[in-house]
Amino acid sequence: MHGEWPEQHERDGDRDLLAVTHAPRRTWRPIADRRSGVALLCARCAHERRTPRSRHCGFSLVELIVVILVLGILAVVVLPRLGRSSDFDALKFYDESLAAVRYAQKVAVAQNTQVFVVSSATSVSACFAADCSAAVSDPSRNAPLVVAATASGVGLQSPPGTFSFNGLGRPSAGPITFTFFGSPARSFTVEAETGYVRP
Repeated sequence: MHGEWPEQHERDGDRDLLAVTHAPRRTWRPIADRRSGVALLCARCAHERRTPRSRHCGFSLVELIVVILVLGILAVVVLPRLGRSSDFDALKFYDESLAAVRYAQKVAVAQNTQVFVVSSATSVSACFAADCSAAVSDPSRNAPLVVAATASGVGLQSPPGTFSFNGLGRPSAGPITFTFFGSPARSFTVEAETGYVRP
């Protein structure tokens, strides 16, 4: 009996070693690829996916409600603004008119000559003559410097008419204010003494 104990113990040890060796390994499977930009699932969902009794994983009711609320807010606030292209046309007309008046002053100073700014309800032009028989060239388009409104409801509320810059950059009258249609209403002013165009 005593002589068989070491042999029996050795067999038991081999059996335990065999059981440990052939024990199923727990492997961690990636739930989502980080490089593809897919967000990882929650830890609770990962635990449910590893258990054989639950094979389905998704979002909770609270998460779905929050997503629906966010989409509803975006639909109410953002989409109406995207649909109104006139606001973008009004901003474009304002920016281009402001740039045209500033460029007219720079040309007058650079060439030491008189440059006229002619404005109407739907356009702003820079010319070397009051009747615009000789227009200032637009350096970006190599064409006469004329800014025209491209949509209905876009333009100047009270066009100041015609004024000029002399060789020192001073306007012939001032202050001169350009007020534009749009929401919100925009305007810029040409200062009397310096000719500075102030938004």
